[in-house]
Amino acid sequence: NGYNLYYKKVGDANFTGPITCNSKSSTRNGLTPNTEYVFKVAATSNNINECKSSEQSAEFTFKTKDLTQLAKPTNLPVTNITCTEATLSWDAVTNKKNYKLTYTDGVSTKEVTTGSESVTLNNLLSGTTYTWEIQAIGDGTNYANSEVADGGSFTTNYKITYNVKGGTWTACADGCVAGGE
Repeated sequence: NGYNLYYKKVGDANFTGPITCNSKSSTRNGLTPNTEYVFKVAATSNNINECKSSEQSAEFTFKTKDLTQLAKPTNLPVTNITCTEATLSWDAVTNKKNYKLTYTDGVSTKEVTTGSESVTLNNLLSGTTYTWEIQAIGDGTNYANSEVADGGSFTTNYKITYNVKGGTWTACADGCVAGGE
């Protein structure tokens, strides 16, 4: 014995279901916040002689709660820029689950998910301008994702290669020696 559950957003034509439940309660994940839904239920029987569902209950309506939107990350400095690295930081956002950082050189776009308020990007191209943005990610139960904060742009230092008697050396424009032969 159990129950078949059917639900839909108010205004939608078709119900989702049946969703089989073995108890008198069921948790539905993935519902849209601040939205009205219609539910109905039918009892089922596993008795081989009955093997049927009861008539469906009357429809009942409820509204999912509205999530609190997280604050947008602020104070977005870029530090420790070298030929191939840069550190991106931001102030902590209360109640966040994670942060989603997106950065691009205009050709390739990459995403990083982190729980901390700072990320050091590596393997960047020298002498290249990158733009970046950061978003606080909510838990989806009580907190919705923040708006995306524009981190602006930064340019990695140029790599300079020069020949001297005895070999070729490569250095970053900031003066750090990156290697030689």
